[in-house]
Amino acid sequence: MTGNLKLPNNFVWKFMGTVRFGNDHVAAILGF
Repeated sequence: MTGNLKLPNNFVWKFMGTVRFGNDHVAAILGF
């Protein structure tokens, strides 16, 4: 379960980051 939580957690973090800063800002942080 712990290993599986990493993927959803990352997705949620990205989603929250997108809502907070905007897609471009998050993309810059994540290196996309």
